[in-house]
Amino acid sequence: MNKINTRVTKTIMVSCTALSLLFMPIAPFAQAASLEAPQLNYGQIMGTIEEIIPFFNSDGDINEDTPRVMLKDSSGQLTAFIVTEYTYIPENTRLEIGAAMVGIYDLNAPMSMIYPPQYSALVLAPAEGIQGVKVERFDENLLSADGELQLLPGDYPIYYYNGIAFEGNLTGRLVAVFSSVMMPSFPAQTTPDRIVVLRERNWNAGEAINELNIIWQENNLIVNGKPVSAPSPYVNAMGVIMVPLKEAAEALDFSLLLDENTFTVTLGRSISLTVDVDSYTVGRMAPIHLGTAPEYRNGAIFVPLSFFTQVLGMNNAYMFEGQVVIDDGEKME
Repeated sequence: MNKINTRVTKTIMVSCTALSLLFMPIAPFAQAASLEAPQLNYGQIMGTIEEIIPFFNSDGDINEDTPRVMLKDSSGQLTAFIVTEYTYIPENTRLEIGAAMVGIYDLNAPMSMIYPPQYSALVLAPAEGIQGVKVERFDENLLSADGELQLLPGDYPIYYYNGIAFEGNLTGRLVAVFSSVMMPSFPAQTTPDRIVVLRERNWNAGEAINELNIIWQENNLIVNGKPVSAPSPYVNAMGVIMVPLKEAAEALDFSLLLDENTFTVTLGRSISLTVDVDSYTVGRMAPIHLGTAPEYRNGAIFVPLSFFTQVLGMNNAYMFEGQVVIDDGEKME
């Protein structure tokens, strides 16, 4: 297959959640001023789609779920937004040449020093008629971490990125706030049209780990000496080996129950964990923190490799020659 990045002119239909999107101009978020500039964590670019470049995997095949979307802003500057499993795109959004879009990205994430600049998109949404869309964390008083936006109390819908209703505490969660009415004040105030709880991605201070550096064997998960059919493990951006939870736990004879409202998993009677939360509980013991939260990827939940020794108490959990090995044999030093 010719791997030259050719222009893709067909329309890509993306359906990520059960949400619809109501927008008007973004400006009110930028109207507030202060004597001291806040620390910004998330950048935003508006433009029209100039090109959609497909992603080629290691076998040379096109993966249409992870394109690079090239946006051209009003000054003619090009920016590439990489669509990943962490990107929130409202339901029925059409990615097509000429469409006006807004892309939001993490300013603290590693980026390649190339032109045009490339960012992993946190949000990629239609820009036509937008009033306000802001990605940030909010404290217990519903004030954004950068101090620029105050959410007013109200009965507005809150969803996970996959459309499931969110009923937990928003404090500290990474969210996208969509608003059609803004109150001119500092900080700006709004009663959101809706809030979307985003998937979180952990970045280290350096460059993200290239997953293709590991050549995984066909039987890449071995539990107590037996190969287990499961989604492939991977190395996340922090360099942590992530292992598919369901298949590994069931091979260890743990029952597994998933609460789809909170993305909380219960193993057996006493072990629980929640996607994107680095806190693992075992009975009435204090929560265990592994430095890496469970991650949701391609329809499956993954946990750090250390989960099996530090939480489940297995003697061994390691990666060797393209295989993840978990067992309760003689403890390896």
